Amino acid sequence: MINILDKEQVFAYIDKFDAETKPLFGVMTPQHILEHLMMSLHLAGGKLKIEFKGDLAMADKVKANLIYSDADLPQGIKNPILKDEPNPYVFKTIDEAKQALKNELEIFYKYKSENPAAKNVHPRMNLLTLDEWVILQNKHFKHHFKQVGLV
Repeated sequence: MINILDKEQVFAYIDKFDAETKPLFGVMTPQHILEHLMMSLHLAGGKLKIEFKGDLAMADKVKANLIYSDADLPQGIKNPILKDEPNPYVFKTIDEAKQALKNELEIFYKYKSENPAAKNVHPRMNLLTLDEWVILQNKHFKHHFKQVGLV
């Protein structure tokens, strides 16, 4: 199990990312994955604000399937705010992306401890508590760690 709140564990996985690894599925490179995980932490931690424009009944169903089940995120799951092709790189190197993701995790840890009652919008599930975000991020990180063969 991946636990994003276990700093030592998640940082060790991040350190294992290699720019030369060919993903087992999907179109993201290892660096795209690191930058994508960073963006998801921006949503979870309230740094990136989006509007929920979906259907609330469907949001509850998605939440039940993605957060309140033991199921892993399926291969091919689509994020409604992403295009079919990855965005251009934000960082020049994968090492910069690794460090930036670690920095974002530190920011998220601080945000979570200082704002335990915070809720932030997810594009498919509307408002999520920070505990729900952690469950989702655990699955999200695991999904992408699987993508590059780390779990």
